[in-house]
Amino acid sequence: MNNISDGQSRLTAAVLLEVLVRGAVIGGLAYFCYLVVSPFMPLMLWGLILAMMFYPLHQKLAIPAGLLAAVWALSAVAASPEMPG
Repeated sequence: MNNISDGQSRLTAAVLLEVLVRGAVIGGLAYFCYLVVSPFMPLMLWGLILAMMFYPLHQKLAIPAGLLAAVWALSAVAASPEMPG
């Protein structure tokens, strides 16, 4: 005496097949992305290392935002053409 009807078992098999196909497609896409990105992994690692290493130096040498705006404003005025008059 089986409590699961034949229609429910087909539905369960169809859902299982759909889940497996979707999983295979996602796995294939993930593998393809890995193949594309893998040649650049050492460069990304070195970029991360250098960024972490030089961040304190950047913080010490960075110009404050207000001062930077003033520098840009003065350079724009200095670079503007002279008005004849």
